[in-house]
Amino acid sequence: MNKMTHVGLDVHQDTIAIAQLTPGHEAPLVWQIPNAATSIRKTFCKLVREARELRCCYEAGPCGFEVQRQLESLGIECVVVAPSLIPRKPGERIKTDRRDAIKLARLDRAGDLTVVHIPTPEGEAVRDLVRAREDVRKDLVAARQRLTKFLLRHGRVFRKGKNWTQQYRAWLHSQTFEHTGEKLTFDHYVTAVEHQEACRDHLEKEIGAAAETVPYADAVERLSCLRGIATLSAMVLITEIQDFRRFTHPRQLMAYVGLSGWFPASARAARPNAEAGSPRQGTRRQDESSSRRPGTTAIRRRGKDVCTTPCEGNRRRGSPSRAKPRRDCTSALFDFWALASPDRLQLSLLLASSAGSSGRPHYRLKDEECEGARAVDVTGPRKENPRLIFAVASPDTNPRSIRPR
Repeated sequence: MNKMTHVGLDVHQDTIAIAQLTPGHEAPLVWQIPNAATSIRKTFCKLVREARELRCCYEAGPCGFEVQRQLESLGIECVVVAPSLIPRKPGERIKTDRRDAIKLARLDRAGDLTVVHIPTPEGEAVRDLVRAREDVRKDLVAARQRLTKFLLRHGRVFRKGKNWTQQYRAWLHSQTFEHTGEKLTFDHYVTAVEHQEACRDHLEKEIGAAAETVPYADAVERLSCLRGIATLSAMVLITEIQDFRRFTHPRQLMAYVGLSGWFPASARAARPNAEAGSPRQGTRRQDESSSRRPGTTAIRRRGKDVCTTPCEGNRRRGSPSRAKPRRDCTSALFDFWALASPDRLQLSLLLASSAGSSGRPHYRLKDEECEGARAVDVTGPRKENPRLIFAVASPDTNPRSIRPR
């Protein structure tokens, strides 16, 4: 008999709804407490004395992980679950705090909840820094848009080159206006743009300094080998994914960032598709729409092709599917997984370019990494999917190639 007491929490800014599901009982005890450190400590210390084993859970949301960390400091097991993966009934339309807490307690006892990764306070602080830079970038785009459209309304258009160059900024500061209101508005917009640019430069400097610290320096150096990945993009990937080693297979990493396609093969309607992932990670995906081959379909996100997913070949439309679908994404995410997890692989994968691409490598090799490397041409049964792989041997192994499965 299970002796675990499951507690579902519906955490909000001011209140926490608690549903206690004791062993052998189907009707939970439900009550509500203020979301304050003293109330949480008093309530759960009492629950620990009453229950032999206690497990709490609540949905990830705007309240963060402070409640989880406080319960962990009291010696209570507490997990944070993914809201998008909570099972929901089609006819379930009434949603209250009490019902949400009861539902979490019952689903946790049934084992139907998906636990999310909880970052350390230090890792969350660096992630907030990276996200703050992204917020400033969006504010800068909006500030520039307001300024250019204000000038357009007054017939001021720069036609001697591109905007936001040194020549454009010199032209911008030479503009004069007749009315006081227009001059004040123009000065306000220019000051807003300069302020956002200064904030962006300051945050990028701080992110670059954080990238040189011990927890991030090695991973940033490995990810910087990939083509198109520099320090800033590497820090976005590291801070959002946190630990690449928690994924046991590249497909799990692809699903986490939203690059894993789903393939409905019900009856005769078999069309590949894909789900969208995190918007912050989606901004870093590689656009391969220019190198699509026949038999591939594009994953669309916000109106743009961000990835190509191979179909079953060049079969005619409407014909039934009998072949197994090919690999459902590019090898770039496998490179992330391999390069960021040196203890899982004896060798580091340094180049993997699929057939049909532009012919350029996904990332560049450094001079010190080229020593001891050898090229291996790996082809399929009928040379349909050739790959060029560079592998560098570790000190205790011989050079060999690794091909992602």
